[in-house]
Amino acid sequence: MTGPGQGGPAAAHDGGPGNYVLRALQMLAGYGDAEAVVHGDRRLTYTEVTNLTLALAATLHKNGVRAGDGVAMIVRNSPESASLQLALHLLGCRTLWIAYYEPQRLQIEFFEFAQANVLIYSAGLQRREELATELAGRDPSRLVLALGHGDGPGDDLLADLPVQPPGLDPAIVGAGPESLFYSGGTTGRSKLVRHGQRFYEMMMAIAGYYRSIGEPPMRFLTTSAFTHTSGQMPAFLALFEGGTLFQETGWGPAAFLATIERERITSTFLTPALLYKVLDDPAVHAADTSSLRYLNVGGAAASPARLAQAIKRLGPVVRIVYGSSEVPLITDYPFLDHDPGFPGRLGSCGRPFLDMRVEVRDEGGVVLPVGETGEVWVTGPLLMSGYWQRPELTAETMVGEWVRTGDAGYL
Repeated sequence: MTGPGQGGPAAAHDGGPGNYVLRALQMLAGYGDAEAVVHGDRRLTYTEVTNLTLALAATLHKNGVRAGDGVAMIVRNSPESASLQLALHLLGCRTLWIAYYEPQRLQIEFFEFAQANVLIYSAGLQRREELATELAGRDPSRLVLALGHGDGPGDDLLADLPVQPPGLDPAIVGAGPESLFYSGGTTGRSKLVRHGQRFYEMMMAIAGYYRSIGEPPMRFLTTSAFTHTSGQMPAFLALFEGGTLFQETGWGPAAFLATIERERITSTFLTPALLYKVLDDPAVHAADTSSLRYLNVGGAAASPARLAQAIKRLGPVVRIVYGSSEVPLITDYPFLDHDPGFPGRLGSCGRPFLDMRVEVRDEGGVVLPVGETGEVWVTGPLLMSGYWQRPELTAETMVGEWVRTGDAGYL
């Protein structure tokens, strides 16, 4: 996520009837020949992204994918990623992006637990082809499709795309699109977090809000895959804003800084560990990062000393973001500055983002006064709809309209 952290319409999360992708496609098509996605040597316009989404939806439907299907993907970042997600949601599917770094045993476990009956994988990569072969052998009725040509099972989805961009066929549009995301796993084995249509509608609303206040469309450099909300949320926000999404084929601090300089990147996201690697790399001293407007830092607590170093080197572009898979963006602290008179500032995670509300409560759920430490409870339009197939845990975590984060904090 990027942009200012406060204000915004109170009804930003209100969604209209029907599948959100229909409205998203209208929005994307309206940006026309502006550059949408950049991946290596490939640069796609919004017209091309829109046509690719419709072509993928038509081809998936032709291959038997239908509303309500569970579709697991082990797909690396590619120019097709965003269009593939939108196409599957247009059909009314439930998607899960399987983390490439997990052992195959856990990948299979998540696939089975998510009740996926369709697998889409990146061809030409040995581990992904081995997983596809294993899952196809376990149940021949599963539909397996490849992105590209390789040695694994299934037809090449990209080779089957229509030559001419198809129009939208209303008959293939499904209802109830949903995404499953990995939770952080900091309190045990990772869970599957459910986000539905409201999550994506909120991103369109936030993008509209940013445009309304004159925020320039982002040139966002992603370092995250679609496996987590931290990968999907800024990617789609950039596209819904009419900005440009830049995808790295591999990550290294020098290459990262070079891309910022070459492409005039205005926004990116780093975990604290990656931020430290950037700050420790000799290339940081000569890199031109003057285009940066937001360097979002999140995913874990960052060292105040390292944040001060980042501010000194890069300027007041650091933005602390705090969230989770369950509630992707809870608070933010944009344009972080280092004032010695406020030594606790660099240890803060900021203020509630847009319409989010935050309370700190004791073990009995009673709200604590300012300064006392307790559990962070949050509510607002970005809440999950629950954990997949975990009703007891959902009931324990979601209390009325509030989510118990399990994090300790104070106001």
